[in-house]
Amino acid sequence: MLCCGFGSDLATMSLFKNVCIVTPVYNDWESLSLLLASVDKAVSTLPISASVIVIDDGSNSRIEDDLIDFGALGSLESIEIMELSYNMGNQRALAIGLAQTAKKNDFDAVIVMDSDGEDRPEDIPKLLAEAENAPDHIIVASRTKRHDPMSFRFFYLLYQILFRVLTGNSISFGNFSVIPITTLKSLVFMPNLWNCLPATFLRSNFPIVHYALPRGSRYAGKSKMSTVALIVHGLSVISAYSDILFVRILIFSFLVAGLIIAAITAILGIKIFSDLAIPGWTSTVILALSILLFQVVVIALGALVLLLHGRSSVASGPMIDSETYIREKRLLWHKP
Repeated sequence: MLCCGFGSDLATMSLFKNVCIVTPVYNDWESLSLLLASVDKAVSTLPISASVIVIDDGSNSRIEDDLIDFGALGSLESIEIMELSYNMGNQRALAIGLAQTAKKNDFDAVIVMDSDGEDRPEDIPKLLAEAENAPDHIIVASRTKRHDPMSFRFFYLLYQILFRVLTGNSISFGNFSVIPITTLKSLVFMPNLWNCLPATFLRSNFPIVHYALPRGSRYAGKSKMSTVALIVHGLSVISAYSDILFVRILIFSFLVAGLIIAAITAILGIKIFSDLAIPGWTSTVILALSILLFQVVVIALGALVLLLHGRSSVASGPMIDSETYIREKRLLWHKP
């Protein structure tokens, strides 16, 4: 379902009175300070109580106390920071933050957003208004406009095509979303949440509303994700569909094996029942096809073993052991 307009009067919000905004940060305290100020301004127009949980993904330094003008904050209730023991990556940091938030009983919904400004705080009221219309749905921000370099857009398009071919699905949204707390309490038990939040949404089968929003521009600096990190992230997303991927590999392997066997049969038929075969050609081609057939069978067996292993093993979701990776929790600020 795709939406693009306000569907509810913000002044009459009744279902999501208490919300928590969860955002990861890694060595980008300047952007975080700007985000907090913008979030405070955005929620000032809403009849809600809003708090922020910041997941420090193993930054090299702590945030400086004078970087944020706490005296200018007037709408947020509190800002809590959770410091991870080491840099785990954006998605795993989010998984830990969401698991910790799910353990609290203070919130009706959770808003997930990045801290660099590309998820715009001024869009929070729009997503919450849509959540009021569909309270049992996950509301996600589908991107209608991006500000990325042309090279990034090109490789992102290739990634989307590859993802579609390998999994049969497509993802047109990122982290920016509104999750009802009852839904979150189920999501945090899903192992896929360690790898990719959007893919977890899709695989959970919870209903989703796509809300069309433009992507914002970074507040400051450049992205901390290297090319290698982006590739790892892409593979992590695909790994959420590993069972589907292995089934597709099996089907493709069987089709290729069938074609190879048919080709070998046809070549033998030509050799035995006609005089069209070129001397020495038949044995060479059959040998090459037999080697290819062996390789296809090995790939199929490998995919089958991995599929059965994945189905028989039970991995734990972030809810089980997220606490292990947290070095410290501290209250950064609370409304007087």
